[in-house]
Amino acid sequence: MNNLSDLVVITGANGAGKSRLLKLIERSILAKENLDDICIEIQDGNNKYVYNKDTTIDISVVNYSHYDDVFQSPTEFTPYVICQAQKKLETCNFEETSQNGLLFIEYISKYTKTNTDFQEFNKLVKLLLDTEIQLDEQLNPKLFGFDIYNAKLSPGQQYLLRMCIALYCNKISNKNFVLFLDEPETHLHPNAVIKLIDQVRHIFNGIQIWISTHSIALLSVLNVSDIWHIDRKVNKYIAAVDGICKKLGSRSEPLMKSLVGDEKQRFQLQQFVVWPENFACNQFAAECLKRPQSVNYKKGDKQISMVINELLARLNDKKLTVVDYGAGKGRLIEGIGLEAKDILSKINYFAYDISPEDSTICKEYMRNYLINVENYFNDIDKLQAQVQAVGNADLIFLVNVLHEIEPRYWDSVFKNIYNLLSPNGYLVLIEHSQLTIGEKPYKSGFVVVQNETMELLSNSQCRVLCEHHPANKTISRYLVPREAIKNWDNAKTLEMLECLKELSIEKIYQIKQKDNHSFELGIELAFWVHQLANIEVIFSKGEIKKG
Repeated sequence: MNNLSDLVVITGANGAGKSRLLKLIERSILAKENLDDICIEIQDGNNKYVYNKDTTIDISVVNYSHYDDVFQSPTEFTPYVICQAQKKLETCNFEETSQNGLLFIEYISKYTKTNTDFQEFNKLVKLLLDTEIQLDEQLNPKLFGFDIYNAKLSPGQQYLLRMCIALYCNKISNKNFVLFLDEPETHLHPNAVIKLIDQVRHIFNGIQIWISTHSIALLSVLNVSDIWHIDRKVNKYIAAVDGICKKLGSRSEPLMKSLVGDEKQRFQLQQFVVWPENFACNQFAAECLKRPQSVNYKKGDKQISMVINELLARLNDKKLTVVDYGAGKGRLIEGIGLEAKDILSKINYFAYDISPEDSTICKEYMRNYLINVENYFNDIDKLQAQVQAVGNADLIFLVNVLHEIEPRYWDSVFKNIYNLLSPNGYLVLIEHSQLTIGEKPYKSGFVVVQNETMELLSNSQCRVLCEHHPANKTISRYLVPREAIKNWDNAKTLEMLECLKELSIEKIYQIKQKDNHSFELGIELAFWVHQLANIEVIFSKGEIKKG
């Protein structure tokens, strides 16, 4: 290890030899002789000296690594002993901080002629512990409302308080001095260790500091030229270290692998620490490569509450015929059964899903609520025959389903719904107008209708009504009269897609004008970007033909 600066940071995996290297160097300095092939050189300008028993230079060593010991309470000592505490701490001996640290604080609180020392020390406490020492009427120091010797500090807080004491009391000006810190991040918040090292470097300016660490947060704020990586390989030059110590330079991959893990783990960390809106965008994009899963009812489901409200508003003496179009696992019937069971005796319930994948689960819910499982269908023609036999459907619910149906099939879906509805029937379309989780229900992705597009179905004879859930404005319910979908064809689908495309562009523009950073804003941007991209894919691949 050549050309070392005043900061030397050793990092690597557990067992690589970081702590052993620091201990070996410390022992070699104190013994003034080579130990286990360690040869220490002192560089002063262009001159180099081998450090051994023949040199006239003396080097002092102080180790500020974690040293667990109980603070001595000042209540056990006389004022004379208390007043001697600061003198004993001037040599920066970290072990002394447990023996004399609280005595020192007691001294500057009660026995100094001015409170200058107390105020200056308290600034350091505020910086590193994010709190201040308070004095009661008898000038007894307190932390977090307790006497300082009974403050029940965590291990990290104890270490930081001892570091405050050691740093403040330091009177060493000799530059022939080496300071060791072995894994100072132990018990500490990442930001706390960064502030601690900043203070150590400021107070011990010009003194060489050796740090071993696993802290990614600390490494990220240091000069890369000060970082040395120990790899887990046998090294004949440092046999006791069991590793090769190399300057990090521009090759960070071996270090990242030893500290974080493989490429997948490093990517996950990278995504986690970016700006929240970037993390949200990346997460949404990754989710857009996965197929959505059918979901069960969960208590408080706002979409199902809108279904229940619609049913309650329309119940009368005549049983309502209801079709759950895209029933999946039976989320709708499960929700009604759990939240408004009395409704079930007043409706004829039919379930339809193009895929039989979740039929067993849906039928089980139907049995639980005494609904004939013969009313479950995967064949649209058989469903139509059965529904028409009871006078057609009063309400057809399409709940969180339309965005999972490819737009090229929308015309056939709405024709089926038109044929199922009675002349005065309604399609109740419920969607999240902005997805918060990305998904890929079909190759082109997803397309979510909006108020502006559903209004294209309104005309002089009928009008589509839109309602938003009062507790979540992104959940929309569209009440669509049968006549509004009578003439649905591919031209109507294309018109809606063009409208959605322009709307997506406008939404993206509006979001980019905002200055705030938030996870929610990132999700919103990601949704509209993918909505736009999905529509462009549909257009560019000619998935929908006019006519």
